[in-house]
Amino acid sequence: MRYIYGNSEKRKLAAERDFNHLRNNQKDISTGIAHGFDEVEDKLDAIARDLLEIKVWFMRNFKERDRD
Repeated sequence: MRYIYGNSEKRKLAAERDFNHLRNNQKDISTGIAHGFDEVEDKLDAIARDLLEIKVWFMRNFKERDRD
């Protein structure tokens, strides 16, 4: 009987260990995705600033052209 109990305890501990590995991997993946979205947001902010500069350039040049 002790032999069976020992095997079931080993299986239980192995299952808990596997579950903890999966849970930690999920946390790591979630953290990685969050950092990826931060990088995308930073790039979109830079693109928005570039577009604003282009818009200002066009507006300035069209106003000067209309005056002439």
